Amino acid sequence: MTLIFTTSNILSNSTDIETIPFASGFSAIVVGIFVIIFRKKLIIHVAGFLVLENGIFLFGTAVVSELPMMIEIGVLLDVFVVVFLMGIALNRISSTLSGFEVTSLDRLKD
Repeated sequence: MTLIFTTSNILSNSTDIETIPFASGFSAIVVGIFVIIFRKKLIIHVAGFLVLENGIFLFGTAVVSELPMMIEIGVLLDVFVVVFLMGIALNRISSTLSGFEVTSLDRLKD
């Protein structure tokens, strides 16, 4: 972590890169990748994808001068995560309620 802040401080002195978003974004990217690689539970992987996506956005705001492209990439990653979560939810529902039909809802009462 100290190496990241030292390197980003050196870069900020030589270029227009801001120190805090650069270091925070890079750290979040690394943490997100480590979470995705080393954890086994699927919901933790989704959290790792979210951390990675936020790290990419922070890193992009520090490095890229043209922000709209980074916003589009961030939205694309958010859509990917939402579709991923919906797939998990639908898979769990279908495995729990296999053979569930609408006709069996007539047993429900107020």
